[in-house]
Amino acid sequence: MDEVLSAFVQRTEPFPGRAVSVIGLGPGDPGLITVKAAVRLRQAEVVFYDFGNQPWAIWDLVTPDVERTMVPCELPTAEIVEMIRPHVEAGRRVAYLTAGDPFVFERADSVAEALVHAGFAIEIVPGLTAALAAAAYAGIPLTGHGLSGSLCLAPGGNHHGARIPPPTLATMASSGTLVLYIAEEHLERLCEELRTCGLSGQTPATIVEDATESSQRVVSGTLDTLVAEATRAAVKSPALVFIGAHVAPRAGLAWFEQRR
Repeated sequence: MDEVLSAFVQRTEPFPGRAVSVIGLGPGDPGLITVKAAVRLRQAEVVFYDFGNQPWAIWDLVTPDVERTMVPCELPTAEIVEMIRPHVEAGRRVAYLTAGDPFVFERADSVAEALVHAGFAIEIVPGLTAALAAAAYAGIPLTGHGLSGSLCLAPGGNHHGARIPPPTLATMASSGTLVLYIAEEHLERLCEELRTCGLSGQTPATIVEDATESSQRVVSGTLDTLVAEATRAAVKSPALVFIGAHVAPRAGLAWFEQRR
């Protein structure tokens, strides 16, 4: 891995000067980090991260002397900028890491915009968002050839701004595939709202816990049964909920489960 990264570093553009590289690290499996994200991690001198203290293998990609700072979830954006400011002004290579993709249900967009307003340059390194990775690892085609023609990613709670009205969510689930982030805490309410809005209780529904990790679990049922199934399995956060006519995992596509 080191030889591959070293060769790529020699060919790729240098770390942007007086800038912050805002990096999406994907859903959890370190093998899903993009090569550019890995390169930027190797180049960084200061790393800020907002996903907790998990012992991720991504830390093997940074050099031992890199300064690492966890950004508390309750910290205002303005204070985050002030934490980052002295390092950029000193000419150090600064990376801001977030799980998934920086612009999909993460606060990295607010941080990036605040950095720009403060006079700093930024670059955005996309990451694989959890919905796409969880579907691939659970054997759930999000669109399915000739089946579902639409895909809706939505928050299950109020963590990322205003919720989409339940009638809209029900329409998306009935005509395509609905994926709800941070929904396990509100699963009973969400299922009841969708049924109240006319979505059939027999609509397939699946919840994926710890997507792409060795601890991944897939619990399937219908809109009527998913709450009971998730309770029986003691599903914990982080988890994503998939609802739609074609979201039942297909045995032939459950490659991740079959290899364990």
